[in-house]
Amino acid sequence: ESPPSVAPPPAPPQVTRAEVTALATTLKAARRALGEQDFPQAAAQIAKAESLAKLAQHRDAVARLKEVSGYVEYFRNAIATALGEMQAGESFTVGTSTEVAFVEMSKNKVTLHVGGMNRTYDLVELPVGLAMAIADLKLADSNPVTRVVKGSYLLVHKRADAELIDKAKSWWQEAQARGLDMTHLLPFLTDNYDAFVKDVPAESEKN
Repeated sequence: ESPPSVAPPPAPPQVTRAEVTALATTLKAARRALGEQDFPQAAAQIAKAESLAKLAQHRDAVARLKEVSGYVEYFRNAIATALGEMQAGESFTVGTSTEVAFVEMSKNKVTLHVGGMNRTYDLVELPVGLAMAIADLKLADSNPVTRVVKGSYLLVHKRADAELIDKAKSWWQEAQARGLDMTHLLPFLTDNYDAFVKDVPAESEKN
């Protein structure tokens, strides 16, 4: 018997280099805003990127960034909640041995007693170790999603270096090992928005 005829797949949508450049610029702006924990700006840029993404791989990249954005906001909320519930003089440990005491909090700033002196930090500018220790007061270690949340925070951090990115990767891999399906999110580790532009042949400008 002859095999049944199969309709050819529909042609992928045509995109121009200008359109993909606009998408890449928007995604980078969204990621920068996330690093600054400017969530309204990140949301606005992600919404714009959703409207610009025509190809499946571009829509997937936008969806990944949107999901990571939700985790970073969750991390920031955990910090704000933990600090909001603290009493003056209450202490917690950062790393293995550094004792930090809560002094006071006002709006987006917190004053902590660290190393014998009071220091005031903007919540966006908290050192990574300090931010992790505070968030850990609210994030359940038994929940694998906690590792996704903490990894997301590190990946978009404005001072993320190779060491922090490696830490984030290991947390995401742990989350997967503990039963979370991370298949759709793991490509975020290597997403390169500028590469999207290189993938578009220059002659598509003539279409």
